[in-house]
Parts: sequence; structure tokens; C-alpha cells
Amino acid sequence: MKKTIVFITDCIDVAYNELRGVVISQLRKLGDSIEVEIEPVAPVKPFSILNGNFVLRLLADIYPEGTIFSVILNPMKERPARLIGKTKKKQLYFMGANTGVFEWFFRDFEINELYELYDPGFVAFGGKYVHAPVIAQIASGQQLNLIGKKFDADNLTRLDIADGTIVHIDNFGVAKFTGVLPNMNEGDKNSNI
Repeated sequence: MKKTIVFITDCIDVAYNELRGVVISQLRKLGDSIEVEIEPVAPVKPFSILNGNFVLRLLADIYPEGTIFSVILNPMKERPARLIGKTKKKQLYFMGANTGVFEWFFRDFEINELYELYDPGFVAFGGKYVHAPVIAQIASGQQLNLIGKKFDADNLTRLDIADGTIVHIDNFGVAKFTGVLPNMNEGDKNSNI
């Protein structure tokens, strides 16, 4: 079965092609029989964990079971744990930094397996030299427990997103927000927004 890989990132210039190229090269080294489809980049607002949450949750809903999501987005000065795992709902694979970017995704798809990638230390452009090779390993069927060590879900970085928070504005200018706005009807104006 062909694996689908989705990069959700603010690395939307030639860096995305580097990520894609590393995955393709690594998969060829691992074996010619591995078929993957690497989707066009799913761009997020630079350094926005909130927007990354929205994009991951939106895409997780529509992509098929077994899709591999790589979230390369880290606004923090320190390097948080690099997480890998799989969800209960739809058996989706994921990789990304423990920044809070997985908040909605974990809430709605639940964690089946959760590991911290064995720490290679600081690596400049970790997306290319750490994330992409690991994504290739996951696509090749490598067991997650061989790539990382168990990670306690109690140590996940949480993101508190209040109802009514704008999480994305699309290219048509339509704002996407969390929750519901009570007592609002189409065409109403709310001075609190």
C-alpha cells in the first residue's frame, strides 16, 4: 500500500524541496519497493503553533488512515523533545517538536503510541537532517519503538485555546475560529471579535 506523507511547516521555500528530497533518497536506500506519495507542502504562518494546530487537525480529518504527518515548526529558543507516534483513530503517524502543536490532534484522534526520538543533539536544520530521515523510516515500516523511547503523555506541552480564538485566515479572508459564538446569526456583527 502506498504511504502518504504530509509536511506541515513554515519552511515553504526551497527548504521544502530539501525535506522531500531527503525522504525520497532515504527511501531508495531502504528499498525500491517502498511507494510513497509526498503531498505538496501544507504551509503555516511562520512560527505559529496555533496555526499549526489548526492545519494539522484540519488535514488529519481528510487524509486516509495511515498518513504520516511531519510538523516542522518551532518558535522556541530551546529545542523541545522531538515526538513520534501513532494515533488510535485512523492510525495516523506523526512527528514534530513538543511545542503544543499536537493539542487538537491528540485530543480528537487520541494517542496510541508516543515516543521521544533518540536525541541526536543539536542539529542545524533539524527538519532536513533529523525529521526527514525519520519520516522515511516510518514510511518504510520501521517500528516506532526502535526509533525512540517511550514518552509520558503527562509531559506534553499543552496549548489552551479559548473558544472564539481565530486560528486561521484563509486566502479569501475568511477567519476560522474555535468553538461557537453564542447568540450569533449569519450577518450579525459582534464588537467583541
